[in-house]
Amino acid sequence: MYSAILVTATLLLGCAAADCVRCNESKARPFRVQESTTVLVPACSKWVPTGIIVRQGECYSVESLPPDRWYDLIVAASATGYRSKTCIQRHFEPRRRVPSAPWFALCGSVTTSGRPFALNVLSTENSKEMNCTSDNGQLGVFANDIPDAYWNNWGSLRVRITRIH
Repeated sequence: MYSAILVTATLLLGCAAADCVRCNESKARPFRVQESTTVLVPACSKWVPTGIIVRQGECYSVESLPPDRWYDLIVAASATGYRSKTCIQRHFEPRRRVPSAPWFALCGSVTTSGRPFALNVLSTENSKEMNCTSDNGQLGVFANDIPDAYWNNWGSLRVRITRIH
């Protein structure tokens, strides 16, 4: 009972944080080269605006800041996501928003209705990953999951996004 209350409270607080980010959606703007922002990305949010208006051909680095941990019900994951744990999960892989990316990988789209794509997240092994845009509009980010399954997600990541060129 206590853990159910804790999880419910965490879900509500996580989504409330996303709502605060949405309040700033109207303040979105293009970024200069080397300009960055840090965004809180609740696992239960289907699209969190970054405040960055991207233009075709611009490139950005994306870094998940410590502790780099969010949860799919009881499964902990980093921004790079995790592989299916069960046969049932494998069965649902094609229904993920980005089927080719792992569960809970940090993904994005340009506008809420844009085509979702996996983000290359900076890590200690890989310090030169860039994400170049092919669309124009506000960049939003989210955990890769089935569209109707965000209700059991909790926790959040702090993500730094920097325009490279």
